[in-house]
Amino acid sequence: MSKVTWYWLADDGSWKTYDDTMRIRLEAAFKKGAKKLDVDKERFVDFSLSHDEILTNFTNLKGKDKGVCGIQRRKDDPNKRRAVKREESKDLDFLHDTVFVLLNQVMGKKLKKKEEELVATIKAHGGEVHTTLTRKVDHLLVNPADIKFPPPKEADEAENLGIAITSEEFIAKCVMSGSLEDHDKFEVKLPTKPNPADLLEGGMPTMADTSTGKRKGDDDDSDKTLKKGKSDVGSTSTSTTSTSSSSSGSGSAALVSGSEWMGVCIYKEDDNHYPFKLIVSEVKGENVNGFVEWPTLNNAKTKFKGTLKGASFNFQEYEAVQGADDVQIPMDYTGKIDGITITGDVGDKDSKATFKLKSLTKVSSTPPTSTTTTTTTTTTVPDFEFSVGKKWKGVCLQDMPFVLKITDRTNDTFTGTIAVDGDDAEKITGKINGTEITIEGLSLFSEAIKGVHDRSTKIVEGKTPDGFFQFSSTL
Repeated sequence: MSKVTWYWLADDGSWKTYDDTMRIRLEAAFKKGAKKLDVDKERFVDFSLSHDEILTNFTNLKGKDKGVCGIQRRKDDPNKRRAVKREESKDLDFLHDTVFVLLNQVMGKKLKKKEEELVATIKAHGGEVHTTLTRKVDHLLVNPADIKFPPPKEADEAENLGIAITSEEFIAKCVMSGSLEDHDKFEVKLPTKPNPADLLEGGMPTMADTSTGKRKGDDDDSDKTLKKGKSDVGSTSTSTTSTSSSSSGSGSAALVSGSEWMGVCIYKEDDNHYPFKLIVSEVKGENVNGFVEWPTLNNAKTKFKGTLKGASFNFQEYEAVQGADDVQIPMDYTGKIDGITITGDVGDKDSKATFKLKSLTKVSSTPPTSTTTTTTTTTTVPDFEFSVGKKWKGVCLQDMPFVLKITDRTNDTFTGTIAVDGDDAEKITGKINGTEITIEGLSLFSEAIKGVHDRSTKIVEGKTPDGFFQFSSTL
């Protein structure tokens, strides 16, 4: 087996190398015989043409460029293109005689696209991939985020058989170095007791609960504004009103140094969704700076700077910290803050792109300083329209767009289908309790996923074992 390097053709006629992350993705797609691979939200690599057909598109290429096998194109104008070349170097079969099993595979779940690429990468470098746990297996590959208490029984079985439980990142590290790395650095320990910060407590999650771990203090009664109850049934809640002024949490109160925000950027023309995380490093007067992380764009990271005036928050990504080829710099954002939510536009008006962020950081309010009185109010939690024939379109914020369709509903139970990332639709069942929804039967997850419908935004948001999801009606 050979070590492979991937190149793209620069304007000056020289060949520039792709970074290691992109090289792994290109090689996996090439080995699978894929016709197309997205590079980022603006570009893709076209593998559909033969070597000779590609040469006819580029007058500056010579016949000696035998490794030319693709064309990198822009999505907005496919005629803007660069040649792509693959070259093999010295023999390098560093995964030879090493046997792997993927956790989702041994659990009987359908592999995600990234896991399929991982299998192709292992085989491309001489490794073997099995589907069952035996003493012949060397590594059980897992996503550390999936290993929570109680751990999957398959992970316990692997540990009992003496199989190393290893992070999937181990393979990427081996490919980048071109050698078999020390797997001890990538060992994943099985938890022996639950971490309360990772458990969903006290009803349905608010958006502050939808990060990989629930933050301390997020189970305060002040956040539990959604009460369980059937449609059109009044629920009684007790609230405390102060006779003196206190912080309302409106405006820009939540945008403070150290705060973190999670959300999604949506390009309306092609309906692409790009989840991102905004990390505020410093707020000094009207000036705000920090970082933006793009988990589905090869974990690209950028610096941003912005201005905060009242409820207006405008910022710009101005420098790439990592993944410069995966993001467009500079990029401008114009937003408005409403409590713990920021919404606005991306780029100019022609881009037709919007974004929405919600705070992951709890904002403390000023405690009342004068006598308080307790009042009782009655509120009605209406059911939301989850009727037969209704379609909802959304995206799991692990880069897995999906379409949910309701096929039947009887009282508070319903059946339907979910098609994830273009795969075949799976049958699901669910229950509705007021504005709360529970969905079961999705093979991606070992347990039910739960969400809450926000009638003001007409969006359903909830928590999955790996993160969170959101969707809205298309009909």
